[in-house]
Amino acid sequence: MEPKMSASGSKRCKVDSKNRAFNPNWTAGFLFIMPSHLNAKPLCLICQTTVAVCKVANLKRHFESKHSNFNTAYSPGSVLRRDKIESLKSSYHTSNLILTTSANVQEKTTAASLWVMWALAKKKKPFLDSELVKECTLELLDKLLAGDKNKDDILNRVKQVPLSDSTAARTVEIIGEDCLSALLSELKNTKYMSLAVDESCDFTDTAQLSLFVRFYDGEIFKEKFLCLIPIETYTTGEIVFEKVKVFFNQHGLDLQKVNLLVTDGASSMTGKAKGFASRLTVIHPSLNTLHCIIHQTVLCAFLCGITGHLNSLNLQLQGRASSVGDLFEKVCAFQRNLEIFNTDLTGKMLHFPTLRVVVATDDTSMKMMQEFTNNLIKNFQMRFENFKIPKDVLLFVRDPFVVCADGPSEAKNIFHSIDEGAFQLEIVRLQSSDVLKAKFREVGPCDFWTQYADQFQNSQNLAIFLLTMFGSTFLCESGISSMNIIKNQHRSRLTNEHLHQCMRLALTSYKPVFTKLARERQCHLSH
Repeated sequence: MEPKMSASGSKRCKVDSKNRAFNPNWTAGFLFIMPSHLNAKPLCLICQTTVAVCKVANLKRHFESKHSNFNTAYSPGSVLRRDKIESLKSSYHTSNLILTTSANVQEKTTAASLWVMWALAKKKKPFLDSELVKECTLELLDKLLAGDKNKDDILNRVKQVPLSDSTAARTVEIIGEDCLSALLSELKNTKYMSLAVDESCDFTDTAQLSLFVRFYDGEIFKEKFLCLIPIETYTTGEIVFEKVKVFFNQHGLDLQKVNLLVTDGASSMTGKAKGFASRLTVIHPSLNTLHCIIHQTVLCAFLCGITGHLNSLNLQLQGRASSVGDLFEKVCAFQRNLEIFNTDLTGKMLHFPTLRVVVATDDTSMKMMQEFTNNLIKNFQMRFENFKIPKDVLLFVRDPFVVCADGPSEAKNIFHSIDEGAFQLEIVRLQSSDVLKAKFREVGPCDFWTQYADQFQNSQNLAIFLLTMFGSTFLCESGISSMNIIKNQHRSRLTNEHLHQCMRLALTSYKPVFTKLARERQCHLSH
C-alpha cells in the first residue's frame, strides 16, 4: 500500500506551487530584491543568497536569522537605511553588469569563431587557415583603424576570438553535429526517403561509403548528404549492410521508410545473394533497387559513332533535383533511339554524320556496328529489368492528364495503402478540371502534387512516394569529389570523423544559428 501524504505535506505542496509575486516593500523590510532574468528567485542584497520560494515568511526568516544586527545599525525607516539599501542595490547592478558584459563578449567571440569555421569548411579549407584569417583580420583592421580611438578595443576583441587549429577542429564538430541534428529531425518526420550509395577510397586508401538521401519535408523535396561511413576492412555487401544499419539505429532512423536504393552497380552493392541491396531487401521486402543509370551508360561509351549520343544522355542524367521518373524517362527515350540508330546504320546515316561523310564501311564493319548496337539495346533492357516501378505509374506522376481514366493498374502493387476505388474517382475529377490541367503545365509535377493536389489524397501520396526517389548516384559522385579535395596530400592525417564533419559542412545547405550555438556551447577564449 502506498503511504498517504500528510495533511501538512499536501498543504505545503499547494502553497509552494503558487505563483507568488514579489512585493517591492520587502526590499526595505528584509533587503531582498527580485532580479530581472528568467526564472529569477528573491536575492538577498547583503549575502547574495537566493530563497527558493517567494514568501514573506521565508524572506523574514532569512533576514532575522542571518542579518539580525542590520536593524540595529540601520534602523527601519531611517535615511541611513535607505541610503545603505540604494548603495547595496547599486553594487549588485554594477557587478551584474560586468558579468553580463563578460558573458556577452564571450558569446559574440564564440559566434564569430563558429562563423569563420563555417565559411572555411564551406570552401573545403584546412583548419590551420583559421589562424591565417585571424592574422589577416588583425592586420587589416590595424591599417583601417589607424588613429581611431576605439582601435585597441576592437583589436583586442578580434584577438579574443578562438581560432587555433585545435579550437577549429572542435568548432567543426559542433557545427557538424548541429547540421546533422537538423537533418535527422526532418528525416524522422518524413514518410518516405530514398538512398543513393557509392563507395570510393580517400587519399590514404580508406574505403569511404557516401550516402545521400532524398525526401519530402512537407513543403519541398530535398536532397541531402546523410553521412560518410569509413570501411577499414573489406567492402563486402554484408559489411556495408551492417555499417548502414548501425548508422540508422544509432540515429533513430527507420530503414522501412526507404522506398528506393540507388547504387553504383558494384558487386558488393548488387550481388544477388550477398550484395548490400539483397541484404537490405531481406528486412525490407518492398524496397525498390536501381543500378545507377549514369554508371550504366559508361559501359558502352567507347563506340566512336555513338559516343556523341551517349554523352548527350549522360549530361541529361546528371544534376540535382531529378527524380527517378525524370531520369528513367530519358533512358527509355534513349532505348527507342537505339532502335532508330540501328536501322539508320543501313540507311541514310542521319544520326552518324561523321560515319556518313568520312568512313567508307564494308559489310563486315557494318555488321559489327549493328551487332554492337543490338548488344547495347539488350544491355539497357537487362540492366533495368529489376526496376519494379511500371512505366504507366511513372507516367501518371509525370503527367496525370494523359493516362486512362481507370488509372495505372499496378499502382496498388507499388503503393500498398492506396484505395483503388477512390484513386480512380480522383483521376476522373482531376482530368475534368481545365484549371488544374493549366496549373500542372505551369508549375510542373513536384510543385503541383505538393501544393495543388491536397484534395486528391491517394494520387498525392502516390506521387510524393515516387518523387522522393533518386534516379542516380550523381550526388554521391559529386560528394566523393569534395572528399578528395578535403582530404589530400596536405591533409592526409585528417581523421575519419573530421573528414565526415568537413564533408557535411561543405555539402549542406542548412545554415546554423551561430548565436544560439555560442550560447549553448561556451568555448574558452583564446589567448
